[in-house]
Amino acid sequence: MDTSAPMNRSQQHETANARGHESVDLKVRPIALFALVLLLLCLATMVVAKAFLFAHVPEQSRAPAQLPLAAPQVAPAPRLQDQPRQDMLEFRQREHRVTTEYALIDRERGIVRVPLDVALERVLERGLPTRASGGPAQETKGSKP
Repeated sequence: MDTSAPMNRSQQHETANARGHESVDLKVRPIALFALVLLLLCLATMVVAKAFLFAHVPEQSRAPAQLPLAAPQVAPAPRLQDQPRQDMLEFRQREHRVTTEYALIDRERGIVRVPLDVALERVLERGLPTRASGGPAQETKGSKP
């Protein structure tokens, strides 16, 4: 076979099979050109995007932002809490009283408030009421309400 004459694809394929490897190398120039064009396209896109960003953003918004907690802020009217810290302190004291002290709620009906820890102990001693298949709730262990 004459090696000086150009070979068609089928002849190249037969020759490559006979040698056990490809004899034609990959063409690097088109790949490098594609990579260069892609890089330039990315850079151009970034430049255009930055130009649009700064063209449409006013100068005031480019200034450094002020810290939101730097100056005390007053809520707009109507102000529902003039002293929120004092209100929170009073709320916590009231909640503490409700959960830790005894109180008479309704004398006629015999309703009282017991401290939370006492109520939990009583529930553990007596258990919770259960229902018998579709019937009204029944007290457990013979306790009375």
